[in-house]
Amino acid sequence: MNTLLFLATVILSSNVSAPSSIVANRPDLQRLKVTEAERQRLIAELEQNHSGRDAEPLRLGDIPPAPRTNTDEEWSWRSRAKAHEEAIRQAKENLDMLVQKAQALRSHIAGLLSLGYKPAQFSYDSTSLESTLYQIPYAELEVTRAERAYDEFREEARVKGIMPGWLR
Repeated sequence: MNTLLFLATVILSSNVSAPSSIVANRPDLQRLKVTEAERQRLIAELEQNHSGRDAEPLRLGDIPPAPRTNTDEEWSWRSRAKAHEEAIRQAKENLDMLVQKAQALRSHIAGLLSLGYKPAQFSYDSTSLESTLYQIPYAELEVTRAERAYDEFREEARVKGIMPGWLR
């Protein structure tokens, strides 16, 4: 609060007689003690300020930083970065799923063999395992491509001077 305005409200409130019950209920209310000459000077200063004189300029340390505004461009870069990160995450999840499926099928087939089943009796499991093993290199390639696309995206952002915080 501007010091001048605060002093004015204290001075003006001292001229207004408030009911004693209100003042008695407000022990935190403290009045500034000023001399009569100081009081007259402050009132005269307030009367002069009705012309709209500017307030005292703030020092550089007193100015709060301007709030950061998010532009459409920033949100565009952020959403594109999130899309690349999600593509990488999904490709890795697909690869992990295929590797786990292959391990489960191998252990299932090994269990069937140890129980004495003939390979013709679990041909579906063997075919599923072969198909899963066939898909794993393509899933690894998909992870590599997604990571490469994300690296290219980050390089594009660096070249265009995009702030790194926009890509997080």
